[in-house]
Amino acid sequence: MARTSAPEPIDPIWITPPPKQRLDPIERWFIVVLRIIALVLLVRAIHGWLLIVGILEHPELGRLLVADPYVRFALFGILTVASIIACVGLWLLAPWGAVLWLVIVAADALIFFLLPNLGIVSIIIVLTNAGLVSIYLGMLLQVRRLSHEAPPLR
Repeated sequence: MARTSAPEPIDPIWITPPPKQRLDPIERWFIVVLRIIALVLLVRAIHGWLLIVGILEHPELGRLLVADPYVRFALFGILTVASIIACVGLWLLAPWGAVLWLVIVAADALIFFLLPNLGIVSIIIVLTNAGLVSIYLGMLLQVRRLSHEAPPLR
């Protein structure tokens, strides 16, 4: 019986090209979009930390460190820390950065629709997330289609 070699695993999201390969324009724009999303997350995280520390005050949240209930502070803190981690992952073009960002988007939507009285997530954040996710998914489909059309370089 002939022995067949096992197929090579496929990267879940192919973003980073092998060395010395020219990027297609859609791949270049995909990287730009990922970095813009990372900058949006960075701004959100910095704003969150300024609220947590008490430098900024939000009309609905007040000062988070002395706010009661602690659920609001815990959820806000978790989202802020996760935003910084996802920002780094997206900037480095790592697949886990995109996954963590999508988890944050889902958490934002759940908090907005299921716990609207907490006031942590506004409709502006939810709509911004929806727009960024639609752009991300559209470009991801284009990049995946492009990578399947081209012969593998391995």
